[in-house]
Order: sequence, then C-alpha cells, then structure tokens
Amino acid sequence: MIGVCCRTPTTSVFGTGNDDMLRDLLQEIGSKHHVLMGDFNYPDIDWSVHSCLPTASEDSQLFLDCLDDNFLSQHVTVPTRKDSILDLVISDDPDTVDGVQNLGSFASSDHDILSFDINVSVTESSIRRRVLDYAKGDYMSMRNELAYRQWTGKVFWSPCRLWSGGRRLERLLILWRRSTFRLSQHPALKLRSQCG
Repeated sequence: MIGVCCRTPTTSVFGTGNDDMLRDLLQEIGSKHHVLMGDFNYPDIDWSVHSCLPTASEDSQLFLDCLDDNFLSQHVTVPTRKDSILDLVISDDPDTVDGVQNLGSFASSDHDILSFDINVSVTESSIRRRVLDYAKGDYMSMRNELAYRQWTGKVFWSPCRLWSGGRRLERLLILWRRSTFRLSQHPALKLRSQCG
C-alpha cells in the first residue's frame, strides 16, 4: 500500500485530534506492507539520532513512540525545509525504501522535492478461478430445455433454499446445467428441436 499524508500543525484547519488520528492510522497499517510519505511537520524531532529535541511537544514524542511501537522505519535523513526534516517517508520494512535524495526546491513551495526508490518484488499469481458470466447466458435455450422436462412428481428446491446463499445458488446452477446438458443430448429432444 502506498499513501500520502499532510499533517498540518494548525488546529484551525482540521481541529484538534489530528495527531491522534495520524497515530491511529499508523497503528492500523503498521502490520501491512506499506510506504507512507508526505509533510508530517514535526520540526522538533532530530531524525539523525531518532529522538526529540528537549523543547519538543508531547505530540512529537507520541509520534516517535508510535513509529517505534509499530516497528516502522523513517527513511529521510536530509533537510526538506530549511534545516528541518519535515517531509518523511515511512515504511514497515527498512529495506523497502532506499536512495532518498533531496532534489532542491519546487517552484514556489518552501519544501524541497524528495526522490527515492521503493523496492518491491512482484510475483504473478498462478491461481486461476472460473467465473461464470451470467450476462452471456443462453436463457432461451434454458427455457426450451425446461419446457421439455417432466416436472410432475419431481422434488425441487424451494425458493428460500435456492436464494439462501450465492455460492449455493451458483453450485445448483452448475449442477442444473450439467443435468440439462445431458437432457439436451437426448435423441427425442434433438428431434423436437430440429422440428421446431
């Protein structure tokens, strides 16, 4: 999963609780393979030693603790705005991100551009699943085959049983299709379909 975050320190924009929601997000995605990047605005964290400055806010310390508690890695070690590291790249695996570079200023922004590589391995899934396309069903042939079937005295499923679950219905349709296919191979039916 790849995500982008912009944490504003201004409570007038998002109100209070922004830091709590960010920590909740990090805890929620902490166990999933992810890269989260953006402007986190924690100027009072010294990322070179992975600790807060003595004047740091409680939110900064809680953010740093949250990264540690969820075993997350922060990959940016170069300043992104003046002398501060405000823009971060966070991942669940220290080997996921490398080659972080500051490419300089971006147009009228007061933040610099970061470039980095995300290392992922892609495996092709070999699982094949047959999916029925009911939109392409030959419903006229089904109706015709059902018209020739003797229903008197046959036990059939009630509508409640048929609709009790999609998977059961799909299985019943497959069984019905097999039986009607056998029925369609019956010589009398072939003869009727040729005459009609």
